[in-house]
Amino acid sequence: MHGVGVIPLKEPFAEESLLTPAVGDLQADAGRLVVLPQGELSDALYVPEPEEVIGVERGLADVLDLRRLVRPSPLAPQPVPGVIDYPRWGHIYWASGLGTGENKRYVVVSNDRWNKQTKTPIIVRMTTQPKRRAEDFPEVQDGDAQACCGEATSVADAVLNQRQRPSPPSLPLRDMSAVAGGLMSVLELGW
Repeated sequence: MHGVGVIPLKEPFAEESLLTPAVGDLQADAGRLVVLPQGELSDALYVPEPEEVIGVERGLADVLDLRRLVRPSPLAPQPVPGVIDYPRWGHIYWASGLGTGENKRYVVVSNDRWNKQTKTPIIVRMTTQPKRRAEDFPEVQDGDAQACCGEATSVADAVLNQRQRPSPPSLPLRDMSAVAGGLMSVLELGW
């Protein structure tokens, strides 16, 4: 992992909920996962209490639907009724300008409730280059690719090319379950 996954903290902006838990005098936006280069982080301004960290982990786990996906018989996140005008969970999109300068494939790992409501899906880059740490780079597409779980990040949906799609255009449930396990490992989520 070339960076550190962080969840932004803001002045309180909403009533505290699973997705907006309190952290000190601030509020976390649990579904906004951002990867920052380690050198850009300053010294800690506040050290959260363990229960505050658990609150943020629960919110992120909810957005990623980890409880449904990381189990012996995984279940897909619940579909959202209505018009589909947002990037979908499990679907693969091309995107460029996300630090690589190249057009790369990304799979949406946040659930459709979040994607529709916020228009900021959490995505994971896919690669065909072999990686060593299997738990952080689970195999997908019958071993033809790996998901780079350490690079999970939130993006505006406009970053994803929703018109021209890779083939295949989505990952099956078994692959998404493997990616969810990779996210749990690399993000050290232990709700």
